[in-house]
Amino acid sequence: MSAARREIIDGEPYVNRAEVRRLTGMSEQAQANLYAQRASNGHPEGTRVGRSLLFREQDVIEWHEQWAARKQLGLSTVDRSGDAEELLDVPAATKLLGYANDSTIRGYLARNDGYFPAADDTESLPSGRLRRRWRRSTLWEFADLRTRPGRGGRRRPTTLTE
Repeated sequence: MSAARREIIDGEPYVNRAEVRRLTGMSEQAQANLYAQRASNGHPEGTRVGRSLLFREQDVIEWHEQWAARKQLGLSTVDRSGDAEELLDVPAATKLLGYANDSTIRGYLARNDGYFPAADDTESLPSGRLRRRWRRSTLWEFADLRTRPGRGGRRRPTTLTE
């Protein structure tokens, strides 16, 4: 990871990927991947300054906002009906969140620590397994904050410049 850098070129602020990460929350690796695919996703061109690749700050922020909005539209549809306090198990939570099957939530719980919200209620079963249940309101809040796996429940930093 490099140090955040902001530089004025021809009267315009330019930033490196570390500064874009600070402004948007997008990892430098994700930025590099999207930059490599810029022909298909519209990522702004960079300008080489020495060994650094810099981006016009306004262009990259506007692009990121549009890109994030397109990603948000691609998320599953959430069922907003029912009592907000009702507790739902994994199959019911799967249906509420519009996932194809229970393995999506089970995978989040097993492999993406901290991504899926903690259960509002747990019960130990005779088999030794836990039955987890979430309030509808907890699941709705999670759905409102998600952007992609690994980002649910965590708002991205604001993209406003100082």
